[in-house]
Amino acid sequence: MAQISEHLATDAASLQTTLYQWSLGVLQQALGRGPASMLLSGGRTPLPFYRELAQAPLPWQRLQLALADERWVEVSDDASNEKAIRAAF
Repeated sequence: MAQISEHLATDAASLQTTLYQWSLGVLQQALGRGPASMLLSGGRTPLPFYRELAQAPLPWQRLQLALADERWVEVSDDASNEKAIRAAF
């Protein structure tokens, strides 16, 4: 289990970089033990992070992604978090 840690980011770019590096390390560690899962939040803010993470050299077939929140709209709707996350990955 990952330990909680605190990071100070001075801007959005450094926040994204720190989040990417930390998440990649946690996912690699988890995947080293077997299949893993990751809950994703919706909204526009995390989309750049998701797009960067999607490019990571991970065994994606062993990683299950799920939404922590979703709007009650069709996946085809532009307000759908699932639609935005699918586009990012």
